[in-house]
This record gives sequence, C-alpha cells and structure tokens, in this order.
Amino acid sequence: MLSLSTKRLDYLAAGEYTDARYARIVRRDGVTIGITTHSEDQLLNGTLYQSGSGYAMSSLKTTDSLTVDNLNITGVYGVAGIQRDHLLGGLYDDADMYIFDTDYLNPVEDEHPKRSGHLGQVTLYEHRFEIEFRSLTQMMQQIVGRTY
Repeated sequence: MLSLSTKRLDYLAAGEYTDARYARIVRRDGVTIGITTHSEDQLLNGTLYQSGSGYAMSSLKTTDSLTVDNLNITGVYGVAGIQRDHLLGGLYDDADMYIFDTDYLNPVEDEHPKRSGHLGQVTLYEHRFEIEFRSLTQMMQQIVGRTY
C-alpha cells in the first residue's frame, strides 16, 4: 500500500498541482544524468535535471500482474549529455534509473518515487536514439542459473 507524507497529502488536497517528472540515470562509469519534464533546468542534490526540447519520456506503463513496467526515452544525440559514442561504448547498458515526481516549485529529489530499474535495449538511429527503461520486475523474469 502506498503511504504519503502529510506534506504530500496537504499538497494534493490544495488541488493546485505543480508536479513534474524527473529521471536520474547513473551510467556504468558512475556519471549521473538528470532529465525532467519541467520547463526549466533544476539542480537537486548536486544533480542537474535538464529540461527542454530534444528528448521525450513516454508514459510509464504499469499492470497489476508481474509483467515488467516500462518507459521509453527518445531523443536527439547531445541532449542532456547523451552522446552517440557513449551509447555505442556501452556506458548506458544496464545503467540504473530512478523516476520520481516532485513539486517543481519546492523540489525534493526522490520525494514521490515512481519506479526504479535499469536501462534495457538501446536503439540508435542516424540523428536520434531510443532507450528502454525496465523496472526491477525484469530481474524476476531472468533465469540466473539452473539445477539438474
């Protein structure tokens, strides 16, 4: 069951929503990339969450079964520091990703977490990319070993 803080409940009761979605990607080399749906860049706990055009996050798809929650990020190379050579070099392979919402007027990192997981398939095109996010449920569907 989801539990919300008193601050969050008061915010929701007020009826004026100023939430934005944020995603923090921690690459395999430890570099952190932040992106947001808000219209301005925001610095939270030392991570710059970059806004603007050039990339888009799809809706977060969730079911009530144990199927994997997923989301796609599509963008143009260079936006938010995502470079073609970094994608080709495997820096985003299985990178950690944390998705959360927060009030952009008073942002708090990880205030209202949505999902955490890893980046999956990366598709490269001539001038753009598509990266698939896979929730932690993906790990439950992978075969780790077999016993005979």
